[in-house]
Amino acid sequence: MRKISLLIAVFVLLLAAAGVLALGPSPSWQLTQGAPASCSASSALVMPGVEINVAPGPASEQGVLSAPGNPNLGVTHDTSFSGVGTFGFTVFLTGPYSLPANTPLTLSVTTYHGPNYTGGVAYVSTATWDCTTGTLISLVSGVPAAPVTAAVCTTPLPSGSVVGDAPGGAQIYWGPSADKESNGVVLNPGSYWVVGFDETGEFAQVWLTCDTQLLWVRADAIGPSANAPWNGTPLPSRVVG
Repeated sequence: MRKISLLIAVFVLLLAAAGVLALGPSPSWQLTQGAPASCSASSALVMPGVEINVAPGPASEQGVLSAPGNPNLGVTHDTSFSGVGTFGFTVFLTGPYSLPANTPLTLSVTTYHGPNYTGGVAYVSTATWDCTTGTLISLVSGVPAAPVTAAVCTTPLPSGSVVGDAPGGAQIYWGPSADKESNGVVLNPGSYWVVGFDETGEFAQVWLTCDTQLLWVRADAIGPSANAPWNGTPLPSRVVG
């Protein structure tokens, strides 16, 4: 009996080691599967089975969900995280979408060495799947080449920002003033990071991506998000400019 117990213990240890070896290098987010029944969604898309290996951390990640003809259906973002294991996670949509059956969906997630998208790119994982069945069409993950590794986030997400909802979309302004309206440039209805408000409280500053400057929308166009995990968290009241 002792010999059998010893064999079982060794087998469990080997399984645990295999699980660790399946993860990407630290730090990394590594996709493993697609999401079935994902041809349409209203506010968020829950993805299963991402392998996270960040120890001790913290690191950060951001990703983009796309489909043919739809380059920005949604985003993932985590400014500071650590941990090791397999988890589910949420893709926040830029607006409701509905695609034909069997359309390929692609999610590409970039992991950064440090928090708030700093320290350069550590890992990139890209999955494409059939939106009806969830069957993987392609899965490419790995440490990027040296030129990409040196990339930096030109507009890091400011700490303390909160996701808000703009259910009717929003006109974009290049500054907190009515005369700085950007003609023809608007946000689609959806969820966006809010950094703070101008001195008058009439304009909210929003963050879009690492490569986009901070923009402004009218404060009455965006409010707290009722979606998880925000669940009505108040928008930051700080004055920014």
